Amino acid sequence: MKKNLKFLISPTLIALAFSMPQKAQGAEDHDELVEKVYDPTVTYSAGIFNHHEDGATLSTHPQSPQKAWNQSLSHYDKKYQNYTQEAVLKLVIPGQDGRQRISNTTTWPYSIHVQLTAIFGSIVGYGSGSMVGPHHLLTCGHNVCTRGKGWAKEISVYPALNGKVAPFGCAKVTKAYTFQSWQSREDQQFDMALLLLDKPIGDYTGWGGLLNSTEAELSQERVTITGYPGDNGFPEDDVDKNCTQMWGMTHKIKRISSEQFYYEIDTYGGQSGSAVWVNKWGMPMILGVHTLGSNSINIGVRLSYKKFTEILRIISESYGLNSNIVPVPLVARGYEQVYQRFLNGRLIYKPNTNDNGKIELRIADLANPLGGTFDLSRCGDTGNYLSISTGYRKGKKPENANKVEIWFTPRFLVESEINRSASHLKKIFPINWPSKAAVGILWTWGGWDNLENYDYLTAQDMDELSNDNLYKKRYPNPLSMAAMNTHDYRYYRFRVHFEN
Repeated sequence: MKKNLKFLISPTLIALAFSMPQKAQGAEDHDELVEKVYDPTVTYSAGIFNHHEDGATLSTHPQSPQKAWNQSLSHYDKKYQNYTQEAVLKLVIPGQDGRQRISNTTTWPYSIHVQLTAIFGSIVGYGSGSMVGPHHLLTCGHNVCTRGKGWAKEISVYPALNGKVAPFGCAKVTKAYTFQSWQSREDQQFDMALLLLDKPIGDYTGWGGLLNSTEAELSQERVTITGYPGDNGFPEDDVDKNCTQMWGMTHKIKRISSEQFYYEIDTYGGQSGSAVWVNKWGMPMILGVHTLGSNSINIGVRLSYKKFTEILRIISESYGLNSNIVPVPLVARGYEQVYQRFLNGRLIYKPNTNDNGKIELRIADLANPLGGTFDLSRCGDTGNYLSISTGYRKGKKPENANKVEIWFTPRFLVESEINRSASHLKKIFPINWPSKAAVGILWTWGGWDNLENYDYLTAQDMDELSNDNLYKKRYPNPLSMAAMNTHDYRYYRFRVHFEN
C-alpha cells in the first residue's frame, strides 16, 4: 500500500471445541480490539465458534458454502475519486507481473474474498478482505480507521465481485474492530481489523479458517494473496480502473517476524486487507492480511497468538445474528434486493440549505411500506399542501382534495397489478418504464377524479432518484397542471434517498 491524501486503500479439518485461549501473560492493553458501531439496530448473540489447538498451532474451522444464493445479481458502478499508483515488484518472475486474474469468483474458496468500498468524509477508498465467519470479515486496519481521517463513515462489502457484477450483492458493515495499537499510534504490526456484517453472507460464500502457526512451519508454506488491485477493473469500458477484478499470486514468504511477514509476491494499491492464505488440508487457511507495498518488498500483518485470540473472542461473542429482516411480501418475491433497498429508503425534509430542521422519515416505519402515507406534521406547513405516499393512486381521497399527491412506486408492484388496480398506469408501463428503474415517482392532484392524469418519472435507477429534490425530479417536463404548479416551491424541501 501507498497512502495518498485522497485516497486509494492499497494494499475441512474437523475442529474440536476447547475453552477460549487465555491472554498471554504480560500482553498489554494496546493488543486489545477497540470497537466502532455503525448500526446499533443490528444485534448479535454469543455462540460456539470451534477452534483447534495443537501445541503451538491454533486454527478455526473453514466452511464451504452452505446455502445457494437465489437473489438477483447486483450491479457495481462505483468509480475512483482519485488514484495513486504503486509499483508492482516483478521480482519473483523477473520483469513480469506474476498475478493472475480469477474469473470464477463464485467458486469456493475464491468466493470468500471481498472488495471493500469505504467512505471517509467526501473521500472514497477501496480495499480487500476475506470472510472468516458467517458474517465476519478480516481486513487491514487502515481500510477502516486512520489517525488522520478517523473511522470510515460507511463501509460496503461486495463478496466475489467480478467486474461490474456483484454476485452476492452488497453487505453493510455494522461494527468494526481494530487493535488499539493501530488506532492510537498506527503501529504497523497491528494493522488488522475484524468487521461484522448486516447479513450472514458467509453462509452463501463460505469462509476461510484462521491459522496461527510457528515461524518454522510458515517458512515452508507457499502462500497466496488474493484481492482487488486498483490497476485492474472495467477495462472493457475504457474507464478508470476500479478494484473490481479479483487477482492472486502464490509464492513463499521471504522473512517472518513475530507480528509481520515479508514477501516478493506482486501486489498493487487496493489489495490492502487481502488474505494471506494457504491451501492446507485441502482448505483455505488465513495466516494474516496484506498491508504494505514498496519498490523492494511487500509486507503483511501476521495472525499472531495475541491477534488470533482477540479475533476469536469477538467472533464467538457475535456468532449469532439476531435477524430483524422484515419478511418479503408475496408481491416482492423475486425482487428481494429491490424490496429491501426500497424498505431502507428515506423521505428527507430539509427546509434550509444546511441541516437545521432536517427530518428523515423511513419507509420501513410505515404501517404498510408498499401503500402507506408519510406523516408530514413535523415538516412545516407542507402537510397542508402535499401528500407523500408509497404505492400508487387507487382513487380519490377527500382529505387530499386540495393537495398534490406524490407517490414512490416500486415497478414490481405495478407489474403485479397492471391488469387490476394499476390499470391506469398502462400508458407508461412497460413501454416508458424500463426495468432499470426499479422505483418510479408519480405526481397527481388529489382533487381529480380521473386516475389517468399524472406526471411520472420512470427512467432513473434508485441511485439517480436519490440525487436531487422532488422539485427538480418533476421538471423540466411536467404536465400542464395549474393546481399542482401552485405548490411547486414546496417540493424542493423534500428528496427521497435509497441507501445502496
